[in-house]
Amino acid sequence: MRLLGAALVLLSALSAAHCYSAGTARRVAALREMDAALAHMRAELSMRLSTLPELAALLAESEHGTAQQFFSALESALAHLGEESFPALWRKCVNEQLNALRASERDEMLRLGESLGRYELGEQLSALDLCRAQLNTSAEHAASALPDQKRLAYGLSAAAGGMLCILLL
Repeated sequence: MRLLGAALVLLSALSAAHCYSAGTARRVAALREMDAALAHMRAELSMRLSTLPELAALLAESEHGTAQQFFSALESALAHLGEESFPALWRKCVNEQLNALRASERDEMLRLGESLGRYELGEQLSALDLCRAQLNTSAEHAASALPDQKRLAYGLSAAAGGMLCILLL
């Protein structure tokens, strides 16, 4: 019975490491998906001069993962565009849908929302480029650190679980 308990303790410690690693991998995927969606948004704005509701609908259909969820929520929220401002609706969607991102990355998205539809096209495109650059930098940094973080998380969890097993036995 003791060995079964020890195995369960060790398994739960390794399970915690897996959850941590999966969360970091989700963040990298979310950053890359949002970068791709913003690249698509930039292309649509610069070539077709699409309106923001049209862009939200297009991106909700064409993107996937976190970006699709974000733009689907934005598309739904834009039904209240007269009651609330676009930046307020954008902010609400960022805070609700982009939980996988860090606060600094969400802040970049919030800054982008402040300029979309508000300034001239050139300034909007510059804001999109700046946001994409920040998200891309964060994604590259997180992706390069992911293998080391995985090893560290599994190693520390296994060591802590092993020590706890020794104490309990």
